[in-house]
Amino acid sequence: MRKLLTVTMLLAISLSACANAGRDNNPARAAAARAAASAGGAALEAQEAMDTLRSSTARLCKSESVAAEKIMTARQAGVAMSTVMDVAEKQGEPYIGYVRAAYEMPRLSTDSAKEAAQGEFRDNAYASCLRRWEF
Repeated sequence: MRKLLTVTMLLAISLSACANAGRDNNPARAAAARAAASAGGAALEAQEAMDTLRSSTARLCKSESVAAEKIMTARQAGVAMSTVMDVAEKQGEPYIGYVRAAYEMPRLSTDSAKEAAQGEFRDNAYASCLRRWEF
């Protein structure tokens, strides 16, 4: 998406230069100016779309990380993997992957260790989600 934005801006600059270079060709200058304005508008729309996508990605990743934390909480509470997997399979990936990863980790004995593991698992899930949707 960044490449598209860069190309669009370069196109707008090039078209503006073409419009200014052809001083005796008014129709060509006018067409180039319209094209440059259109390219600038397209670049602005692309930037707005990227901002919306970033916001949506942040919300999605937050939801995934909360689910991952709940999966690890179930793991640390001793809930059977099959029970948690039944729920995760209805949601699909990445939740199935979170169940697998959580149940590969050992159950911890102290509440503070469990809370630390849950928080770390949540944060890792968030980071993983952001990498998956990186643009």
